[in-house]
Amino acid sequence: MTAPVLDDRELQYLRHLAAGHTRTRTATDMNLSPATVDRIAASVRHKLGANSAPNAIHIAHRRGLLAPPRHGDHIGYRRHQRRGEPACAACLAGEREYSARRRTTDHTDTTRSAA
Repeated sequence: MTAPVLDDRELQYLRHLAAGHTRTRTATDMNLSPATVDRIAASVRHKLGANSAPNAIHIAHRRGLLAPPRHGDHIGYRRHQRRGEPACAACLAGEREYSARRRTTDHTDTTRSAA
């Protein structure tokens, strides 16, 4: 079972929440009513399986939803996957390079000698 994907508005709400903004400030910054922000908050908590706002922030950080963008390597590729979106070209290339490097270094550790 895959995790539900958050839309842009829900991610924007999460960034406000993580920054410690109030519901009123979030509503003002997002040009929404406080009631709409409350509905978005409930949707985010439901999709993440969180039981509170701090728990939603914790889960979002753990899933890489609030992490700073990183592109062109294995970690950037994995973050695209966690967000449920197709990886950008730079991240695909970085993932191919990472996989190739792992294939050549796995099981080739010759620094240990047999006892």
